Amino acid sequence: MLKRRQGWLGARVTVTPETIGQLAEGVKELFDLGINQFIIGLVHEADWDREALSEIERQYDLLLEFYLWAKDKNLPLRMTMFEKSLDEVKRERKHVWGCGAGSGRIAVTGEGKIYPCSRFAGSNDDRYVIGHIEEGFYKSKLPEALRAGAWARPKCVKCPLSDICSGGCPAVNLEATGSLYEPPKAYCAEVRAWAKAISKLPRATSLGAEEKNKPCPVEG
Repeated sequence: MLKRRQGWLGARVTVTPETIGQLAEGVKELFDLGINQFIIGLVHEADWDREALSEIERQYDLLLEFYLWAKDKNLPLRMTMFEKSLDEVKRERKHVWGCGAGSGRIAVTGEGKIYPCSRFAGSNDDRYVIGHIEEGFYKSKLPEALRAGAWARPKCVKCPLSDICSGGCPAVNLEATGSLYEPPKAYCAEVRAWAKAISKLPRATSLGAEEKNKPCPVEG
């Protein structure tokens, strides 16, 4: 019914260590059902073992193959993670740390407490309350998550992917590692897999006739 009313239908695909092995196949199945816009979101704070971490790169390679296959056949598919080249991402994200929590977004609880974002609100940790709807914002209580820059992330600054990575979600980092500034292993593995995939985009976007006739690379 939705498909009859609008051509584009989106889905956020939430991935856990238990489901990472079916990521590409699941996206293909959803596409066959009419979903054609995808945002992929890994549960970084989950318990990822070595096998699950290594599977992230394989699945991202399969997703890229599927994306390029669909594009060359002029099929209506959008995957935000592959829509910008590595150079474009570097220009946008270089020297950017943290996120827009508290500056570009806020979350308000039923009690009226204002948090920097919904993830901090879900923690119910009063250290990260930045105001109240009846009292306004507390200027003296700006959380560390909003103040922190490169200085707080010495490991991240030295990382070769620092130009495209903002250091992870502070709230997720806190839950997974106990630090606002240290991302979990799954986040770093995903950034590596994504960087490898988008680095292939410039030379992979012009395929010849032989490539265009290839069958879908993902079995649904």
